[in-house]
Amino acid sequence: MLFCEALDDDVIRVSCVSEPDKKDIRSFFFFKHNDRAAQSKIDFFHQQGLHYVGDWHTHPQLVPTPSQQDIDSIKSIYNNSKHHLQYMILLIVSSDISFGSSYLIFTDGRSIFPCSFVVENDMVS
Repeated sequence: MLFCEALDDDVIRVSCVSEPDKKDIRSFFFFKHNDRAAQSKIDFFHQQGLHYVGDWHTHPQLVPTPSQQDIDSIKSIYNNSKHHLQYMILLIVSSDISFGSSYLIFTDGRSIFPCSFVVENDMVS
């Protein structure tokens, strides 16, 4: 899960990235959050002043692209969550250790918008 301190229309600075929970379902080709554990993380970080803005996962590719399941999943999260966000993020981290080949999209629950990002001091913004 991706969290940020301030919500801004032009720039998102992800300040916290959560790790998968031991209750999540995961395999080489599949990942599903445990809903209760995910909500617990969202609530915890919200109490710390951080906003849940999307998800991340890895693909075993140097230049990853989202699957239809990835796209449907982030749209569903946007549409089924209680929030006031104009968009949510999906970051797919590549197997390239430079991180620069990773894939980032925004969604408004209807469409997806590929985006660019920069890495600052080992942080994505």
